Amino acid sequence: MNETKSHTIRLLIILVLLLAVYGIYGQILGHEFNNYDDELYITRNSLVLDGLHWENIIAAFFDTHVGHWHPITWLSHMSDVELYGLRAGGHLLTNLLLHLLNTVLLFLLLERLSGALWRSFLVTCLFAVHPLHVESVAWAAQRKDLLSTCFLFLALWTYASYARRPKLRTYLLLVFLFLLGLMSKPILVSFPLLLLLLDLWPLGRVQALINIQWESTEVKDFSKKSLALRAVWPLFREKIPLVILSLGSCLITVHAAKSAGALIPMTNYPLLHRLANASVSYATYLMKMVWPKDLAVFYPLPAEPQVTKAVGSALLILAITGIALWWWKRRPYLLVGWLWYLITLAPVIGIVQAGPQAMADRYTYISLLGPFIMLAWGGAEVLRKRRRWRFLEAAVAVSWLLALFFLACSQASYWRDSTTLFTHALSVTQGNYLAHNNLGSALYRKGKFQEAIQHYREAVRIRPGYAKAHANLGLIYMETGRWKEAQQELEQAIRLKPDLMKAYGVLADLYLRRGDPQRAITILKKALRVRPNYPLLHLLLVMAYLKLGDLEAAKAEYKVLEALDPRLARIFFPESPLEMEKMSLSLPSLSLDPSPPIMVGKNQS
Repeated sequence: MNETKSHTIRLLIILVLLLAVYGIYGQILGHEFNNYDDELYITRNSLVLDGLHWENIIAAFFDTHVGHWHPITWLSHMSDVELYGLRAGGHLLTNLLLHLLNTVLLFLLLERLSGALWRSFLVTCLFAVHPLHVESVAWAAQRKDLLSTCFLFLALWTYASYARRPKLRTYLLLVFLFLLGLMSKPILVSFPLLLLLLDLWPLGRVQALINIQWESTEVKDFSKKSLALRAVWPLFREKIPLVILSLGSCLITVHAAKSAGALIPMTNYPLLHRLANASVSYATYLMKMVWPKDLAVFYPLPAEPQVTKAVGSALLILAITGIALWWWKRRPYLLVGWLWYLITLAPVIGIVQAGPQAMADRYTYISLLGPFIMLAWGGAEVLRKRRRWRFLEAAVAVSWLLALFFLACSQASYWRDSTTLFTHALSVTQGNYLAHNNLGSALYRKGKFQEAIQHYREAVRIRPGYAKAHANLGLIYMETGRWKEAQQELEQAIRLKPDLMKAYGVLADLYLRRGDPQRAITILKKALRVRPNYPLLHLLLVMAYLKLGDLEAAKAEYKVLEALDPRLARIFFPESPLEMEKMSLSLPSLSLDPSPPIMVGKNQS
């Protein structure tokens, strides 16, 4: 009877969790793609748009052009294109289903590891409804967060089985799930350390091995320190294959980020600045966890180190660490929860700076589980000792959860479209040059050219060296017939960022429109010396040679284009290359993209 009752309670809890998640995120099924990485990952990514077939599946395992190696994520996006085409609601439905799955997996996992039903429920509620997690769910391009977390939870479940009954096949399954997680997003490189935390609590493997060693007559003469080292060595040893996978993922990720130009060099962003920002970010995430105010899709890096904030944040971090260490024997969940938070954020805290963001809400998707556990288990302990506070603490917890629920509903609504998203970002941040740039691009799509120009100019005013805003200004000036200004802005963009390929493309298109294909060819060849395998440049070269009347050169470039990006070749040249001579008579002038300007993503060049 008790087992039946417990099973019923679990089902009711899962139902409540599912309803809460859908209550927040059901609205995203009517949202649009945004112009911050959705185009880079989905709507203008020829690999994804070509759908699932063997050639693309193989290519997914070698593609790193966005600065990451995550073939499972690419396969997921390809599958969505097969199912939904380019209907944003379909892609976001997959995100919603994955978040629902992650929520259920987390609840079942926590209860299995700890045996604490209601504390597991509270932690899962916080995970399910917290506004900081909206970005991972409502942003189609953040599929990688959801996939990697799903594999993380499955791997932790498998590890719990392995810890109770070590078997080779269970361990091999653990390695496989971890590998799938890394191939979804490399943020899981800290996984072996997380397993060691679980060994400490709640699995208790560390203390169990120490007790076994202590009871053995062979080790009576060892000191407690050497005894502990002998006891925990098997736990370290079994993690070695996982550590090797983590190191391999780190090397691949660094190589991919360098290739995509996503890593910011130390000369541009010194170590002291990075450490200060990391300290502030650790503390800011905690404050936004308690009260998620002024959340934005992009937080710009401060121009100078925030020394006062950094010192205050560092003192807070040291104080919490000291408390967790002081109480680790009596309250091990505090140390485990705190170290979980510090460790899972470490790969994205900015010491190795990839991208221009100071911090990002999506980075908290798994890291806040640590503080959530500290709150849930700590609150339960307080209730046990002070039962008369039970009603008050329950009222505070319910009120906080309801507040988080409604704040998450509001936050999810800002992801409706690019205009809403970046207008909100500008209202809650300062000096947000990227938000101005992307809002300008959204307005340009709507034909609001003057408003778009104002936002591009504001982006350049805030950050004069922001090449992408100069390139977007060049494009919009070209579209409105302001040729000289367009040329100046595009040339300035290329001077600021010589590897900004799309600026070369727009400048070449400008010369094509003005009837100067020879100069366009000169610009394109200069760009190809920087990046020889950029398909758009070869496409424009084909068109330039056609305009020039050099059919043989056009056919040669077409072959290169077809080898690099067959889909792009088919879109612009559906006929045989032999028909190019006819096409050149009616070939329309080509802008960089049929309608949108250069949409800038985190790693887009």
